[in-house]
Amino acid sequence: MSLTDKQRQLVSASFAQLVPVTKEATSVFYNHLWSIAPETKTMFHLEDIEQQGIKLMQTLGIAVRAIHDLNTIGPFLYDLGQRHITYGVSKDQYNLVKSALLTMIEHCLGGDFTPEVREAWDVTYNIITDLTLTAYD
Repeated sequence: MSLTDKQRQLVSASFAQLVPVTKEATSVFYNHLWSIAPETKTMFHLEDIEQQGIKLMQTLGIAVRAIHDLNTIGPFLYDLGQRHITYGVSKDQYNLVKSALLTMIEHCLGGDFTPEVREAWDVTYNIITDLTLTAYD
């Protein structure tokens, strides 16, 4: 599975729209995640959720910028998967995170969240997840 150049451009451009609204974006992300998977709330230090949101956006930014070079991003995502294992994240929860991510992007982009953008993020997330889940094997 790979992204087309057009999909890479769509993901990069839409991510750039998220950065200025990081606080709102991550609030939407976590609120949606916790509404569909309340058991995940205990995995986070709620007294520092704003910092967690910044980490989420930084990690997403690294993946978005390097998604064209799987050899570079692969080890980073493997390490991320290793950390997620220690936090108690199950493989099944990655689909819940995908739902929260797409909800966040749709909320923040509004009318700019076109079917093309959604598909580009769907493919991107699947690539990221596939690489991250190698840590579970």
